[in-house]
Amino acid sequence: MKDAPTRLRRFSKSVGFLAGAAILAYAWWWFSRTPYDTLTDVWRAAGSEQRSSWAISLNDPQHRLIAVAHNDGTLQVFRESSGGWRETWRDAFPKRTRMSFVTVPRDESNPKTWWEKALIKGRRLYDPEYQMDMAGSGNTVTQEAFIPKILLADLNGDSISDLVVADERLWILQGTVEGKFTRVWESPERFSPDPKDLVAQDLDDDGKPEVLLLNYLNKKERRPEHEWQSLLVYGVNPESPEWKVQRMTDILLTDSHGFHSTSSLIAGDFDGDKQVELLVGNSNGDVWVLEMQAGALKQIGNPWHVPKGGACNLGTGDLNGDGRPEMLVGTNGGHVYACAVEPDGAVRVLGTTMAGRLAYSVGNVDVNGDGTEEMMVVRGIRGYADMKKEDVMAELWTLDEKAGTLVRCWGQQVPVQSEPVAINLDGGPSEVMILHSKYRPRVLRPELPAAK
Repeated sequence: MKDAPTRLRRFSKSVGFLAGAAILAYAWWWFSRTPYDTLTDVWRAAGSEQRSSWAISLNDPQHRLIAVAHNDGTLQVFRESSGGWRETWRDAFPKRTRMSFVTVPRDESNPKTWWEKALIKGRRLYDPEYQMDMAGSGNTVTQEAFIPKILLADLNGDSISDLVVADERLWILQGTVEGKFTRVWESPERFSPDPKDLVAQDLDDDGKPEVLLLNYLNKKERRPEHEWQSLLVYGVNPESPEWKVQRMTDILLTDSHGFHSTSSLIAGDFDGDKQVELLVGNSNGDVWVLEMQAGALKQIGNPWHVPKGGACNLGTGDLNGDGRPEMLVGTNGGHVYACAVEPDGAVRVLGTTMAGRLAYSVGNVDVNGDGTEEMMVVRGIRGYADMKKEDVMAELWTLDEKAGTLVRCWGQQVPVQSEPVAINLDGGPSEVMILHSKYRPRVLRPELPAAK
């Protein structure tokens, strides 16, 4: 019995030592975390495989936001603060019936027990090899879901991001410095369940951005229950308490096959005339050049058709350092292009190459801070149904204008085909982040080879 206090003291010391070690380990982990670790945490906190779309606003260090929509109609907003990312707002939006492509990975088709489900969830989060082997086969199903296009942009000039949501209708929500939002306008028009694109851009030089909605129309025949214009421009007047929003103009784009299917929208001063051009790509490989003239959208020149490749995915970036952005084009045939847009609407190819099948998305990033941007391409080699883990790549291409080609200078396997986002949260070289509904974010750090 005399040894009992000694054993108790030894046990207490052991527990105290282990508790102190745990506290020190946690403190080391906490203070060694990078901004990307905290961003990954908020992505996991945003939920599950029900994420359907998202938007991020990271440029202002004092007001970084992430908006995440879910299939069940929930829309959440997270804001970065000194203590990490916190949910600041959520609201419910209507779901609608739509056709969706659902992948069925070969080893996830029918998990029967709780430990099989837990193993799958863990591998989705932490096993890169498993993530890159997830494309599997798939099929199209009908489901009730909320799959909007989301845009974070300052619409009223108060340096605080507002929220634009496009699905069955177009909603505009005013933001506050706390990261909360209030609905200020809902469009009277109803839109089809097809994909959409959103851009905020000042087209009339009044200092206030207009909201541009690209409406994907996948049929030749008009559907009277839905809005039947390819591109709609909405003017926003936030000076009144109720935010007056009016439809300024619109245009219906028709390609040589008689289709109205659009796929991508970008905006910028591509020809150096101090006026914003709108470039619209479609599923048959056509690109329209549009400008706002006398309050209406006007087509400049004839549509440009990609020489090879089919459906167009558009991006923008200054690849030759001349101060004018180039139009970057990725195609479902795997060809990528860097093009100059002339004042008469003509498109001139500066460089092209065959990157591999399914150049899903193209973007720009300046990885070495020299002011000349590089093209980031996320692409696959084969189709979605038979894609394997080695088939999905994120690649960096530079422009060799004299040779008329694009030169591959970096590449890395990525889990899935998803749109890359150029970010810089730590003050160093720019990184590229890839977000996907099922998996944890992947942060890529491209490096250019040293000049010879």
